[in-house]
Amino acid sequence: MDVYLIRHGQTTTNAEKAHAGWAPAELTEEGRIQAERTRQLLKENDFDRVYVSDLVRTRQTADIIFPGKEHILDRRIRERHVGILEFQKISDCIEKYGAQYLDARARRDFSAFQGETDKQMADRVGDFMRFLEQIAMEENPPKKTAVVCHGGSIYHMFRYVFDTKMTEERLTVKNCSISKFIWENGRWKMVFWNLDGTIE
Repeated sequence: MDVYLIRHGQTTTNAEKAHAGWAPAELTEEGRIQAERTRQLLKENDFDRVYVSDLVRTRQTADIIFPGKEHILDRRIRERHVGILEFQKISDCIEKYGAQYLDARARRDFSAFQGETDKQMADRVGDFMRFLEQIAMEENPPKKTAVVCHGGSIYHMFRYVFDTKMTEERLTVKNCSISKFIWENGRWKMVFWNLDGTIE
């Protein structure tokens, strides 16, 4: 089974360098343009299933990339929950919360701000990946599956596949980029990473 991981387009919070988490952040005009580029990149592909994070920005992105296609919403592939930090600019959080905030960012543990820990996110994304593996082993599995989600969830999918502790900062996931994995003979293989509409 071919699995295409697609990050949402640029959001208002991306542009402002603010936390989005589970907040209803929407796409900017640039984000919509990015999604249209990705639609053009994928228009020759026929996807059997499209899984989408249930947050606003991913649903908006999926509507542009896959117009008229049924979306299966899944909470497990949401972005990291940051609690009360939603919509707050990173620079303001540093000034307001100081060392506590910097430590939370370094450890990806936002439980002190009513969010979730890195392990909690890894567990739910891992559960989704095992779900995909089960689907791939069905009698008539889908040949091509798209997953529209977030930078953080794609990062944890990468960690799941390669069992690595590489930091999120070292693993670039651009807005509306496409990464392709294949589940074959009981294992995952990466075909390409972080392809976006600016590549000729």
